[in-house]
Amino acid sequence: MKKLFVTILFGLLLVIPSMAQNVKEISGEIFRERVFDYKSDEGWSFKGERACLVDFSTSWCGWCKRQEPIFDSLAKEFKGQIDFYKIDCEKNPDLAYVLGINSYPTILLIRADGKPLMLKGYREKDAWKEIFDEFFFELK
Repeated sequence: MKKLFVTILFGLLLVIPSMAQNVKEISGEIFRERVFDYKSDEGWSFKGERACLVDFSTSWCGWCKRQEPIFDSLAKEFKGQIDFYKIDCEKNPDLAYVLGINSYPTILLIRADGKPLMLKGYREKDAWKEIFDEFFFELK
């Protein structure tokens, strides 16, 4: 039994760190460089070169944790088309305040042309793919 527990624990240690590698956790400072400089810009101005998804979450949010592997999978699937970022709102409260984020998860989608869309709440992978088709790729 002890051997089984150690094997499972070792396996989890190998898998868990790799899960979030496709979604880059960024600070407020990096957000200002890559997405939107909320301290300097007077109006909305997207800084990115391609579409992106920004996941605003917290470490204590159960729905946020449940969403992580879905975003990781989508980041792999849409690599090179959509950049995936994660912001920990506990570490970046000023950014959450400026953007009016008061519930988690809150997701900011931004097309390559700079058009933003803010969504709140958990969704399954298929629902995100439908949203991507409509918002990013205008397929529907």
